[in-house]
Amino acid sequence: MDRKAIRIMIVGDRIELRNIIRSCLKAEGFEKLVVSESGPAALRKAREEPPHLIVVDGELAGSSGLDFLRAVRQDRDLADTPFILVSSDPQRMNVARAAEHRVSAYIIKPFSHQTLADKVNHLLERVLYPSTSHVEYLEANRLAETGDLEGALEKYGQALAGARRSMAAIHYRVGRVHEKMDKRPEAEDDYQEATAMSDLYAEAWDALGRMELETGRFDQAAGHLGKSIGISPLNAGRQLRYGESLLAMGEAEKAEKAFRASLEIDPDQSHAFNRLGISLRRQGKNEEAERWLLRAAEAADEDENLHYNLARVYLDRRDRERALTHLDHALRINPDFDEAKKLKE
Repeated sequence: MDRKAIRIMIVGDRIELRNIIRSCLKAEGFEKLVVSESGPAALRKAREEPPHLIVVDGELAGSSGLDFLRAVRQDRDLADTPFILVSSDPQRMNVARAAEHRVSAYIIKPFSHQTLADKVNHLLERVLYPSTSHVEYLEANRLAETGDLEGALEKYGQALAGARRSMAAIHYRVGRVHEKMDKRPEAEDDYQEATAMSDLYAEAWDALGRMELETGRFDQAAGHLGKSIGISPLNAGRQLRYGESLLAMGEAEKAEKAFRASLEIDPDQSHAFNRLGISLRRQGKNEEAERWLLRAAEAADEDENLHYNLARVYLDRRDRERALTHLDHALRINPDFDEAKKLKE
């Protein structure tokens, strides 16, 4: 494709940075440069006419480049668009956060013309002249999303046969399809294969940990999830699952740290309030446990387990009256709640 026909979107509210990026891209022969000053405006334009590549200032006013990246990755039509994040923050946590949302490239300010040009040219090369295996991989992803699981498996097999790189990603995707088909042993083998191909494939370690957690193998789950978090720690669900496995193993203090990390990433997880409260109660931190459990109750008052946990806190504090109140509430919600019946007796 002629460079003059390639559509590149530049997003940033600082005119100086926009001009630097635009000048660099024009010098490289690109002419279709679409400029937006905010993430929401850029998203609207991208949906109207999808770009071949997006370059974004990480420090957008009112939101962030990461917010825009997240929105792009959640849009089915834009999800695979190459995305370059330009940031003044080189800290590992920020790079990890961008990687969690599949950023294509991360450039630190100040940057040279050559640095930006090299990243742009490399990413566009993969988009405009993809290998046969990559085309098959993308088609397999589309088939999996639309529910054609058998067709997806066939395409993934073709992609694997011709792939020279990214084989871990293909094995991981095959595992997801096998899970949807309720073929759990095959899925576990696929995820293991992905980690063998790339020991740093966080999503595959996470999937193995989740499967172990669901089957009650908590020690193995904690090992896999801990590995995943060590690679990419800024995933709220991953931290929550890690906390669940630790809590089931009786590691209440370590579980508390994982639940706090999960809430730091996503403060609106009311179900995590409950789990944090349980981990605190098991350490004898009843006053703090009460605060978190009451916060959970504000969001989910009809959860019988939550009221049972509050009853346990009040019983530990020898407040029998309030313990009975919450046990009665739990039993009104679920009259067959045997543990609540036994505690009430």
